[in-house]
Amino acid sequence: MSDWHRVYSTKLSHRAEIVKTILEENGMHSIVLNKQDQLYQIGQYEVHTMAEHVPEATKIIEHDIHFE
Repeated sequence: MSDWHRVYSTKLSHRAEIVKTILEENGMHSIVLNKQDQLYQIGQYEVHTMAEHVPEATKIIEHDIHFE
């Protein structure tokens, strides 16, 4: 996992999946890690991508993805 870097985190699984899908549509292999405790519902869902895609992924997340 050392080549993978977190580019997004959220408490909502569907938002993490949307970000993952958009990154993959832009040619960046991504994964969602569930770091949420299922019993207490604390923690985050994290989207990770390869190190070489971090700058582009961050730009897409900041400028092109809006949930509100």
